[in-house]
Amino acid sequence: MQYSTLTPFMLALASLGLAAENFQGSACITPSQPDRKVEAYPSIQTQWGQCGGKDYDGPTKCSNGWSCKKQNAWYSQCMEGPADIQTLYGQCGGKDYEGPTKCAAPATCKKQDEYYSQCLSS
Repeated sequence: MQYSTLTPFMLALASLGLAAENFQGSACITPSQPDRKVEAYPSIQTQWGQCGGKDYDGPTKCSNGWSCKKQNAWYSQCMEGPADIQTLYGQCGGKDYEGPTKCAAPATCKKQDEYYSQCLSS
């Protein structure tokens, strides 16, 4: 079987050490390196994906041009722009908020209530 014909499903089976004889059909393979270490998560998070927070164990780096912005103790998210500047419509303040408080131009941080401020167009 050529490597170009392997599907993600077949590779996942191989990474788990599952043998082809456990499945019917010719679409499965027996892993040639069963002791090979397989990374559980990609090393870089996708745009808008979670990148941090209490008890989070996935990727913490974001793709180029995106930064991991802390929203609260439990959640950080990959968002466009530098880590210290919030994007348009993003949260920029509020009680117990721990993320960026400056907004990308031309937006300004406008208080909605005690718990939430948002970057809105002027």
